[in-house]
Amino acid sequence: MPPSVPLLPAPAPPGPTPTIVPDRRDHSVNGAWVDGWQYATGVAGPVFRTQTNVNPAGGYTGGGTGNKAILGHFLPPAGMPLSSLTSIEYTAEKLAPEVVGVNIIPYINLIVELVPGIIVVMVLGDFGNVVPTGTFSSPGPNQFKCVWTPGANLVLVVNFEGMATPAAGPWAPVFVVPSFGPAPSTPPSPGNWPGTGYKIGGGGPTDILTAYPGAKILNVDPLDGGLPKTTIISGIIMNIGSSSNFIQNAIRLLDWKVNGVAV
Repeated sequence: MPPSVPLLPAPAPPGPTPTIVPDRRDHSVNGAWVDGWQYATGVAGPVFRTQTNVNPAGGYTGGGTGNKAILGHFLPPAGMPLSSLTSIEYTAEKLAPEVVGVNIIPYINLIVELVPGIIVVMVLGDFGNVVPTGTFSSPGPNQFKCVWTPGANLVLVVNFEGMATPAAGPWAPVFVVPSFGPAPSTPPSPGNWPGTGYKIGGGGPTDILTAYPGAKILNVDPLDGGLPKTTIISGIIMNIGSSSNFIQNAIRLLDWKVNGVAV
């Protein structure tokens, strides 16, 4: 079923020529997209949109039929050492009436390679969903700001997985127990990914860098069931919606900084 709003290219905002950000990507799935994904954040910046479509399976690595708007910050081919990540902050303005449901406020995924071939997907932000990881405020009407720093706040690791084993098919990941923290009792299933809180930096038994000092954020396909079926995904992505999302929503991204620098 086609989206209820045509997915036309976003026109340039009126006024001064907007700033193009070359390391942006729109990874949206099904009836979702990011208007102005290539433009710098602000009043003329990206607008994340989701629709109410129920779609045929196939847009996601998993079997989801929902709509998810995803904006990627594309990293250099060598990636970014996880040890160099000191902060992520962003502010979003809600443009549509809030609908009851999860993932109506944007959150961040980090695609992290712990060691070569072993990939995890981390979440920060996640306001009002599973685990609120970060410091939240409301700087203006209908605005939500998240500030995250690695030593003080937890990161939700949603998948410990390597590349899928060919014999198991495209859905089944290689389940990897980390060298610290509680071992999950069963492998993940499409509808029930286990989540465990960890932090980045600061030492201690739940510090990712203590166990994996060479970990890096990387542009790669992590084979996560809730991410698009593609060959490569930006190492840092922002999302609204989900693979089972059928609500209409729109938010404008007013700012987005990594290590204090706008991206």
